[in-house]
Amino acid sequence: MKKKNPTLKSLIESSRLDWVNSDITEGIFPPTPLRSSGYRLFHFNRDIPSEGVIAEMKKYGYEPATIYELLAWDGWNGKDMAAALGSVGEVVGVRYVPCLGRHDSERSLDLYGFDDVWHSDCRFPAVKLSSETGKSDIGNSDTLALVPLTPDQALEKAKAYIDGRFSRLIRALQGWDDELDRARDESYEREVKDAQLTK
Repeated sequence: MKKKNPTLKSLIESSRLDWVNSDITEGIFPPTPLRSSGYRLFHFNRDIPSEGVIAEMKKYGYEPATIYELLAWDGWNGKDMAAALGSVGEVVGVRYVPCLGRHDSERSLDLYGFDDVWHSDCRFPAVKLSSETGKSDIGNSDTLALVPLTPDQALEKAKAYIDGRFSRLIRALQGWDDELDRARDESYEREVKDAQLTK
């Protein structure tokens, strides 16, 4: 009998988290099968964009974990932020990915911007799809040393990060404005109808 893939709800419940972002639903992150049990935790020890993380994973034959694989993974230490770059969902026009983390004493599952630059402390679980699951040529350490950026490169990345954050904020505000306009229009229509009924 083919093994049934777990639902997002069941994985969240079994993870015993203290807080979960309400936007993390199967509507935003549709069900996907668990591809492998051979996980690898990537940690770059420097700030890095999502595309950079994925490119480094692929060099070693790995793919970023989905939210289903993130929650099925038993390697999380309960405190470090671990992002599932294999699941990208859109909320109010902004691309987000789910992340396990700890805020004060709470173990949480939250959303962070896919287009943001990840802090050096963040970890990224990945799965190996080859037949040699779990084997890798990057050694036993989960930390990959990357070539340091030059000052000019660091400045360009900082500018791109700020520009990206600003543009996403503008898109989000525009989305909220549209929602507010619709609410105002509906309220006005109700007032007109009520006024007509009282005549």
